Amino acid sequence: MKKGTFKHIEDILRDYPKINQYLKEREEELMYPLQQDNNVGGSRSTLVDKPTERKVITILEDKQLRQMKRQKEAIEYAFESSDVLTCEMIKLYYMSKTKKTWEIVAFELYNGQISIRTLKRSRTLFFEKIANALGWEK
Repeated sequence: MKKGTFKHIEDILRDYPKINQYLKEREEELMYPLQQDNNVGGSRSTLVDKPTERKVITILEDKQLRQMKRQKEAIEYAFESSDVLTCEMIKLYYMSKTKKTWEIVAFELYNGQISIRTLKRSRTLFFEKIANALGWEK
């Protein structure tokens, strides 16, 4: 897997616990944008007066929103198609509030009876599932 792809997936996983909040905030930004008064001269506005339709189209066409939804679905797919211990490992290492080392993760999940190399192999398989779901090159 390319180093850039790997780093990007790590970043996505670290942000994953807040993805629903990010999606909600982005939808609200699109639904209630800051509006400027471009009608300085006082003549009639040329904008079509269908704000609801305009908002729906904006939400459907927003690239950032679509990308966040795709990332969320890819991570959910990876969690659903992985074993329980791999999922717990990913959550402990990438999503816990306190930073954990691989040694701590190995000890918490397996009482230290598994090598760090084995954990990292499982992580790589998990990352490949996400990359494949997003259509990225390995």
